[in-house]
Amino acid sequence: MPPPRGLVTTLLCCLCCGLVSPFVPRRPPPDLPTTRKIGLRIIAVDATSVLETSAQNLSFLDTLSSMDPAKAEALAGPFFGLSLFPYLGFLYLLNVDENNTPKGVVVGFATCLLFVFLTIPAAIAAKLLYGVSLADSDWLHGSAESLLTITNLVTVVAFRQALGYKQEVASDVTSAAP
Repeated sequence: MPPPRGLVTTLLCCLCCGLVSPFVPRRPPPDLPTTRKIGLRIIAVDATSVLETSAQNLSFLDTLSSMDPAKAEALAGPFFGLSLFPYLGFLYLLNVDENNTPKGVVVGFATCLLFVFLTIPAAIAAKLLYGVSLADSDWLHGSAESLLTITNLVTVVAFRQALGYKQEVASDVTSAAP
């Protein structure tokens, strides 16, 4: 098994797909300038534009929070279906040979699809059998969430094995050097 040189690329793919959230500081450190020169343009941080953007985001959130449940339910299906395509793209990029992503990591992220596809029948069963959503049926919801736990375990174990292999190779190289 080749060393996992594409681990950084894999983590960047996770970051881009929203699977990992980066630490974003609340304000820049005091020694950094608030104006950055990029090419020929100068981009300045303007407090009023930041506040206006925040106000627009809050009005968007107010619109979403005031949406009636029927409209929200009608939008949930299409958004769920469309969210599959970016994830499939992520899995494809994760499995590109140049990334040298360990196969266990790819399998771990792919089993997340198993969780999704097995949760759908559980949600249908909760609605048909009990007349409630999946979140309100404890045993069905717990069973579905256990699949997500298995997915997470497979992914973490694969990353741990890849890092262990990388450390083993690095120690072999340093011990073999004269």
